[in-house]
Amino acid sequence: GPDVGDVCMMRSAQPRINSHHTNLDVKMISLLAQTSLERDEEGKQICIIFDARPFLSSVGNFVRGGGFENSLIYREMRLVNLDIQNIHCVREAWVQINGLFSLCQSKNMDYALTQSTVESQIRNNTNSTSWLSYVSQILCGAKSIASTILNGCSLLIHCSDGWDRTAQLSALAQLLLDPYFRTFNGFQILIEKEWCSFGHQFAARTGQIHASNTTTENYLDKDRSPVFVQWLDAVWQCVHQMPHAFEFNEKMLEVLYFHVYSCKYGTFLFNSEKERFDNDVFTKTRSI
Repeated sequence: GPDVGDVCMMRSAQPRINSHHTNLDVKMISLLAQTSLERDEEGKQICIIFDARPFLSSVGNFVRGGGFENSLIYREMRLVNLDIQNIHCVREAWVQINGLFSLCQSKNMDYALTQSTVESQIRNNTNSTSWLSYVSQILCGAKSIASTILNGCSLLIHCSDGWDRTAQLSALAQLLLDPYFRTFNGFQILIEKEWCSFGHQFAARTGQIHASNTTTENYLDKDRSPVFVQWLDAVWQCVHQMPHAFEFNEKMLEVLYFHVYSCKYGTFLFNSEKERFDNDVFTKTRSI
């Protein structure tokens, strides 16, 4: 039988609601449950599915052929909604927090005064920005996921598409669980694995423009959202609380934040590994 060393963390996109896909999905969840030590009231092995979305959002995806796992069909799982907001809410919060800094700059405040003014606004004015509330949701979700693994329960993480909130949660949970990912090399591998290889859409989220595209600068582009930067902030919160648990400090996070937008390195170009291969990123550019 399985022990804690055998439990499994998986990630995916939302389930497709039609009979062919559902049958295969149910079988996969059943196999996942067989690796779990968690049992229901009847003593049957179960896994936990962490849906990053608020429940109403997952219901709303039915009209697009998606949705969530129905407990009448998926009998070997327990569904948990983590209530993390979507990329559009994250973008608005980012615009708001940048607006607070811009206001200080327009009044020629120095660095220390700018910092204290913005912090005061965030702490005392709940309407100023929801940025830190959203970061807190990710941290709490990752903590729940890590605790579930430590308790011997296998799990699956997904949002709608599986490349934004899912990447944030799975990468942060692994950072909490495995000290290797808190090393200099391990952290780089974690980013390559959970963000680059799993297809986080860096180009769409940052608004990158490449030679092959004919797009124009569009700051109202609804695909833009600082999802990766939000994750870096969540990592920073962990580094700040437990600096001795990490082989790197906030300087590395600052460098990554700068270069996800600089387009200087090939690591964060394009929307998927396939696009990077098709555009010879691995031979024509340097990795950060």
